[in-house]
Amino acid sequence: MMLEKIIIMLTHNDKTVPDAIEIFDENKDLPIQYWGFKDVGMEPAKMKILCDKMHEAGKTAFLEVVSYSEEECMRGAKLAVDCGFDYLLGTLYYDSVAAYIKEQLTGNYFVAENAVDILQHEMHHKEHWDYIRTKALTSSKSGAIVKQEIEADLREYVHNQLASDPAYIRETVSRNAANGFQRYASLNELIADALRQKDKGVAKDSVLLKLVEGVVYDDSNVR
Repeated sequence: MMLEKIIIMLTHNDKTVPDAIEIFDENKDLPIQYWGFKDVGMEPAKMKILCDKMHEAGKTAFLEVVSYSEEECMRGAKLAVDCGFDYLLGTLYYDSVAAYIKEQLTGNYFVAENAVDILQHEMHHKEHWDYIRTKALTSSKSGAIVKQEIEADLREYVHNQLASDPAYIRETVSRNAANGFQRYASLNELIADALRQKDKGVAKDSVLLKLVEGVVYDDSNVR
């Protein structure tokens, strides 16, 4: 049985493999949430394409930096930010790199504020995809079709709110959720962030929250 919590690294001998994009495209439907690659072996433009593809498929993207000088580590950190990776791994600790990352995370970009929040955010992603897989297994439909169907009401509501207030997602949920919707037309980050807002008792739109819960939980399992 395939383990869902492993990270699939598209690498060999500490380098991203040349055909990483093609390999991901061929395997993106596997029930694996976490995917990543190294900061060497592929030009930055292609790294951005691959990271975007991971997000479009609803995956969590990891960049592992295998360089160790302060200059190289900062380059890796900026690459992670520019490409939109969810996690930066490897390298060594430098105050300058930590300060840069902290600066990028200010301004209420995420609902998550600490390690516990991040873990719960990722668990909400897993709940969402587990719910989709369960629905797909009990029907003759693909996961993509099921996802489209169960998110239809939520997507319509969000579109209607944006029509009257273009800043709706950013102000109601998070900049992270707004970025995911704007760049990929994806509700994945909105769903995870809205559920984390509920956990923290800071949800701002009860209608949105009810619709979000409807794409993650059956009525009997709403927490």
